[in-house]
Amino acid sequence: MSPDYVGLPTWISTENIIRQINDAGYELAGHVEIVEGSKVDNGVKQIAGLVNTYYIPTPIESWTDKSLNVEVAPLVEERRMIYQETIAIRDTIVQAANDVEYYESQGDRSRIKKVQDDTMMRIAKSAESKPNRWGMILDILLKTAIPILFDKVVGIPLGAFVKSILGQFIDPKYL
Repeated sequence: MSPDYVGLPTWISTENIIRQINDAGYELAGHVEIVEGSKVDNGVKQIAGLVNTYYIPTPIESWTDKSLNVEVAPLVEERRMIYQETIAIRDTIVQAANDVEYYESQGDRSRIKKVQDDTMMRIAKSAESKPNRWGMILDILLKTAIPILFDKVVGIPLGAFVKSILGQFIDPKYL
């Protein structure tokens, strides 16, 4: 595996690590940059780099603890409530990424297409049911690997997809 190639397994593992940070009451707090075509916190890229260059190529029995310095901030109360709403969205996209990875290994394009369609439908329903909250939801998701996973699974940037559904409800800074 090339250290420069970051595939679905790396992004899924990265998201699982970020989810543990969030579950502990923190969120990444670095600056937002473009990673693989998606806006995300620069900490996402750092975590993916560690996963890709150490944990994926190293047999699990040889793992040792590694440290990585990323900027984090406590989830403030208002964001903590919105964070709870992101859990179902995150679960949907991570499961879709796992499914796509599996179906790609089987060469099953029809199942991949079904996963893509189902994922877009679920995200669209969520956005339509809470249009006023999706700006903050996107802001929280920018501090995760979810925008990259969504783009890799569906082929459309998450912000652009949500904007196509909600239009004027979404602040352009989240796109």
